Amino acid sequence: EGILSQGIMLVLYVSFVNTRIKKIAYSDRTADTYQGHKKNLYKGFILGSIASLPAFAFYVYLLVNKIIGSQVSILTLVRIVNAAFLPIINAIVGSAQKLTEISYGSFALLIIPILILPIVTGISYIFNYKQISVKEKLMYKN
Repeated sequence: EGILSQGIMLVLYVSFVNTRIKKIAYSDRTADTYQGHKKNLYKGFILGSIASLPAFAFYVYLLVNKIIGSQVSILTLVRIVNAAFLPIINAIVGSAQKLTEISYGSFALLIIPILILPIVTGISYIFNYKQISVKEKLMYKN
């Protein structure tokens, strides 16, 4: 059940990000082709990293609370903020409610949802810039 729901959530997440990045990539491709702008295929990774800054700041806040041994039940907030990745979060932290209840190794794995956005935007930007359609590749075997 968790794997299926996470798979569906990831497909929806990628689809949402892809529609936004597609416009940027096509616009950049046109500008690079006709106006001679310098090509930057890392723009998607940069945009995703910038968009992930608030989540990374929250992760640093969690790290500080973990180090000082805070007894606040903050993992419920982590689950709500990362609702799209709930099965992943639950697999990492289990039923824990406080940061003191999870190991540092499990805590380090909590960065995975933060890294997904830059990776998805980067790959989406490159594919759309190069006009590679995953849907067409899956539907039509060339």
